[in-house]
Amino acid sequence: QPFEILCTSITKFHSILLQVSPNFDVIGIIMISTALVADAIIGNLQERVMKNHPSTSNAEFIHYSYLLGFLYLFVCLGLSGNLLNGFQAFAMENLLLSYGIALIYSITGYLGVQVVLTMVRQFGAFTTVAVTSMRKALSIAISFLLFSKPFTINYVFGGLIVLFGIYLNLVARDRKNADIV
Repeated sequence: QPFEILCTSITKFHSILLQVSPNFDVIGIIMISTALVADAIIGNLQERVMKNHPSTSNAEFIHYSYLLGFLYLFVCLGLSGNLLNGFQAFAMENLLLSYGIALIYSITGYLGVQVVLTMVRQFGAFTTVAVTSMRKALSIAISFLLFSKPFTINYVFGGLIVLFGIYLNLVARDRKNADIV
């Protein structure tokens, strides 16, 4: 039931975007939908792997996940011919600044993934996806404050639906834990 509520909220946000900005690209909708599906799949996959292999550390999990992702990207970029272009574009900038920003981005990304994996291990995939979705929603809310864009009260309603779905999941989890005790 919480999953259906979160899907309803996503649909609500999509309908708001159609009202506020009717000019959109279908490829963008496909990319966002694919990202949401992948986000849900990876959370459940991470939870399953962690339950089946409890001795696996977060660092080991990150290592193999990113190694596989690196190989996919390396092969796809190599086959498409964009690998060399990427290196050339990176080398055109100030190398110290480029590599410094890449290093900082990598460190903060690693720490963020550590936090997410710890949350998956302790609280489960749904709660982790809900929390990371709330972080994204907060980023969107801050963007409304920093950048001018059309606003409608329906954004608030969509956010409340998300909060309600998260609340229902937490209540269901507490009841399940109470039945175990």
